[in-house]
Amino acid sequence: MDLVELGINSAAVELETLALVRPGVDIHPERSNQNIMKTKELTKQVRDKVVEKYEAGLGYKKISRALNISLSTIKSIIRKWKEYGTTANLPRGGRPPKLKSRTRRK
Repeated sequence: MDLVELGINSAAVELETLALVRPGVDIHPERSNQNIMKTKELTKQVRDKVVEKYEAGLGYKKISRALNISLSTIKSIIRKWKEYGTTANLPRGGRPPKLKSRTRRK
């Protein structure tokens, strides 16, 4: 029996086989890595610009389009600004370091 008779795409089989042999090979080339990769934090100037446009009366969508930043990012910047009164990066949670800075320097 042939793969075509079974309704199996031979290109997909080759990609999956290649991925088993070479783990770094992407078996879904149609997917964009853009959505998977983390992005860098926005600068304080950009976050200040968002708040400035918001105070000028622009809506979330207009700010998002004007600055080419996602709508959810615009919403979170404005929400944090309303709640904390600042656009600075807030400290994140997490486990405290095991070593104090003085011990690390030795």
